[in-house]
Formats: sequence, structure tokens, C-alpha cells
Amino acid sequence: MIGTRTDGFIDQWPLPGPVTPSLRGRIFTLPADTAGRTALVGLAPDRDADGAILETANMLRIFDIADPRHVYERAPAMKFDGAEYLSGVAAISDDGQVAAAGTANGTVYTWDLSQPVPQRTGEPIAGATDSFVGALAMTPHGELLFAASSDSMKVTVIDRSDTSRPRPVRMLDNGDLVQLLAVSSDGQLLAVATATTINIWDLGGGVEAIHQIGTLGGFKDTISVVEFSGRLLAAGSEDKTIRLWNLTYPSATQEVAQVSGPAGAVMSSLTINTQATRMAAGIGNDQIWVWDITNPTVPTEFAVLYSYGSRVNDVAYGPNGDSFTAGGPDRTLRTWSTDPDAVTEQLCSHTAAILTRDEWTQHLPGVPFTAPCPAAAS
Repeated sequence: MIGTRTDGFIDQWPLPGPVTPSLRGRIFTLPADTAGRTALVGLAPDRDADGAILETANMLRIFDIADPRHVYERAPAMKFDGAEYLSGVAAISDDGQVAAAGTANGTVYTWDLSQPVPQRTGEPIAGATDSFVGALAMTPHGELLFAASSDSMKVTVIDRSDTSRPRPVRMLDNGDLVQLLAVSSDGQLLAVATATTINIWDLGGGVEAIHQIGTLGGFKDTISVVEFSGRLLAAGSEDKTIRLWNLTYPSATQEVAQVSGPAGAVMSSLTINTQATRMAAGIGNDQIWVWDITNPTVPTEFAVLYSYGSRVNDVAYGPNGDSFTAGGPDRTLRTWSTDPDAVTEQLCSHTAAILTRDEWTQHLPGVPFTAPCPAAAS
């Protein structure tokens, strides 16, 4: 927003778009379904002045993010039993029908989101990991869950084919401490990030046939984010780079590009829109960087947005890939539209905002007239 003052100065304020009221908790995770309509907001437990845990900040909340002008909570919050506290990780199935979350005690909870009120599916899976659940992912329709703690080399495979009785069915030995998990959009590949490498596992032959088929590397520091879009895999590291691989043929994996973020900042989140044309990274220094990856071999910087004054914890794209919602430390969700035509249409819908030909000549003498809005062309 730009405003003029009587002393001749011009003030400028960045407008991130709609901002929700405070959610009364630190937003640690913001997974969204493939359609970009439903997002889970994972609120890590906060403490009051006396150190007591605030119950209102220990839950999953479900938001509709389809309309960037109207982001709203669409269902009651999903809570945990007794002394269980969200570990900071959650997942939603690609079809938006299943939610899962991990706790600090190594328990995994699952919910059915197909009804207006989310329903817990089966008993919580106690001991899904040996300790704090640090990574969580699921197949597109939530048939399989994958969970791991950051101090273990094991990945627990949880079978949800019987939704009333989700159960661990296998342990995968990753050979190194697990940092992050991601499943490809077709449910055929599992990416398991360690400190500086990513192991790729084949899920195509059923649970008992899951096996490792390759390892990706090249990073000089700890991997902080991993994201699939179709068979395109993106990963960001504390070495300030993002690498992209084409896994269409896992036996002949190709690194297709490498991009660098701002100097001195670390990628804290990464997301790619459904159309695989935009990639957005939440940066630890108050920025969201957006790249055009229409040609993934030549990513180009599309925009740099400013947000919270500190770390951006997670970002989720909306339905058409031209808006996204972010969660950060100020306990709010903020939404941006990145489609210039949509922004122009919205601005031009207010007649007071239309700059006429006469006004153009008055304020920009000698500059050829270009109608900012169709109605101003005459």
C-alpha cells in the first residue's frame, strides 16, 4: 500500500493479504491437500508465564484456504489424549480425507476428514516411534503412514487399510538418522532425508516388497526441507541451496537444477504448486522466495515476499497455484495472491481506484497513456 503525505513524502507498507486472528499457538506445520483447498494447522504447545502448558495451543486445526480473500476454520479442532503433546509434525492425504499427527511421546493419531466434524480413526498408535515423532508422511489416499524419530535410523510403516485398526506392519532400516519424509504424488516412492543425503525407497510392490533403490546427495550441510510434486523432488539445505531431481525413472535419476536462496538464511519450508509451475520457500530471515519452475531445468526468481519478522515455518499453495498461505511465529495465517491479473481485477473492481486518461496526463505528463484498467481505456 502506498500513501502520500502533506509534507511531500510517500509512505509504503507491504500488504501480505488476509491475516487470521491469532490462533493462540506457534504454527509449526501447515500441510495441505493436493487441491489446495484444505490445510492442517499444527499448533505446538505454548506455555504461560508460570510455565504451564496452554491447552488451546496443543491441537490440529483445519482451515479452508481455497479463497485467498477468505481463509477460515471449517471444522472443530482435533485434540490429543491426556498428557500427549503435538511434536510439531502432521500430514494430510492428497485427497484431503485423512489427517495424521505425531506426539512428543512417539504416538501417532489419525482422523477421518470426510465428515463435517473430524472423526478419530481407531486407537492412537502408541510407540509408533521410539521417542518424539520428528517426521511423518502418507500415501495419496492415506492407506500407508510413515513415521520416524530424529534420533533413530528406523522408519515405521503403518497400515491403515482397516481404518478402525491402524497398525505398524514393518520397520525400514534407513542406515542413517532420519530427518524428513516425503511420498511422491503417485504413492510409488518414499524419500527419506538424512543429514546430507536422501534415500529413495520403492513402494510399488506392497509393504513387504518396499526396498531402497537409490541415494541422492550433493548438499554440504543439513537437509532442512523435502517436497515432492509428481515425480519432481525438491530439497533444501542449510547450505542455502535447493536441488531438484527428476525421478520419472528412479533407476536413472537426474538432478535437473540447483538454486540458491538469500545469503545467510536457511530454508525452513518448501512447497510446489499442483501445476508444478511455482516453488515457494519459507526463509528464516522473514522472507518467502518464489521461483517459476515451469521449466524445472531453469528455475527463475518470480517474487520475494516479506512476512513475519522472523522464521516462516510452513507454506501451502491454494487451488490454482496462484495464491498461498503461510504460518509463522506470530500465531497467524497470512495469505498472498501471486497472480498479477487477479490482483489487477480486484483493484479495478473499485471505481475509485481507476486512473483515467486525464488523471494520467496530470500526474505523468509526457508519458504515453497505458490503461491500468479496461474501463480507463476510453
